[in-house]
Amino acid sequence: MITNRISRRFCILTFALSLVLMFWVDGVYASRVVSHEIESTAIAKNMVGISNIRHVEVYLPDGYEDEKYRYPVIYYIPGWTQPQSVGGDFFRNVLDDSIKNGKITPTIAVFLDVHEGMLFLNSAVFGNWEDFMVSELIPFIDKTYRTIPDPKARGLTGVSSGGYTALILPILHPNIWGSVGMNDPAFWIMWEFITDEADFPVSLKSDFAWARSVFQTIPQDINGYASADTYARILLQVAASFSPNPNSPIFCDMPVTGGDWVQEAREKWSAYDLINPKTLAKYSETLKNLLSITFIVPEDVATNRVSNIYFIERLQSAGISVTRIDMPGAHGDFQPERFIALTEQLLKAMQGSGTSVSPQGKVATKWGEIKK
Repeated sequence: MITNRISRRFCILTFALSLVLMFWVDGVYASRVVSHEIESTAIAKNMVGISNIRHVEVYLPDGYEDEKYRYPVIYYIPGWTQPQSVGGDFFRNVLDDSIKNGKITPTIAVFLDVHEGMLFLNSAVFGNWEDFMVSELIPFIDKTYRTIPDPKARGLTGVSSGGYTALILPILHPNIWGSVGMNDPAFWIMWEFITDEADFPVSLKSDFAWARSVFQTIPQDINGYASADTYARILLQVAASFSPNPNSPIFCDMPVTGGDWVQEAREKWSAYDLINPKTLAKYSETLKNLLSITFIVPEDVATNRVSNIYFIERLQSAGISVTRIDMPGAHGDFQPERFIALTEQLLKAMQGSGTSVSPQGKVATKWGEIKK
């Protein structure tokens, strides 16, 4: 009886000790997600009440506590009005598994919050979101964490409207990010609202009438922004950046008024339209200088699939290298799997470009040394 009690006590103590060790090891070595509330001066003066306290989550890989190591960084911009819950913890398990299995090298990942529904453009109305990213967020991350502070070790990804942002930002601000990845991006924003019906590809002809109808939903003044529908809000954000007009009740000019083109505003929008041959030619070298451009194209046709295939073809016809990955599901499906597919492509491109870390986390002068 006494022997059995001692045996049971020994088992209990052994189990308890194993738990302590497990949690100690987990606390020291396991991945973790750190939350930050960053006060942005770039966004503070917006006119529609958007908070300039921005929630950001940072994924730190297993082994980050060893101060000898530095890491590449992947920035992620979620889709329109996605909740804060689609952040670091949402993607943590798939990042952990991919690193443990050697699918991707250890990386820091930064997840932004856009639950209000934001395009990352500069404007007096909605705030200077480009400046927030380039002049505030990236310096904060590079100062706070052991990143490799080099464009060749910095990637940008996004989904839907965040995918649109993921390409427009490196165009407007070259030499900040080295690689770009997009999950079913909303690139129709760049051209459907300013394109003549005759110039729509046959596969997208039905979109012309819809695009024109959205202009009829624009509020009479900026006070109507909060109650406007999604696409009216998108148009207002684009126009506030591309064709601002401080004398207008909505502080911008639309490219269509009363069903007719407003040519001056339309031309201003065209300067950001990569379907436009002149605009694409202007930015082609910037795009070619990126280490990689990757699109996730869902197999479900009720997505941005058709418009993205059209856009990819335009980029390729201009001599710009693009990786297209077709994956199953609808627009919002399989986000963790798609994020990892993009991250894998971005990190592979970084591996041939300069300093980064090995799959074990060890700093290497060149990616070539890692492969030995």
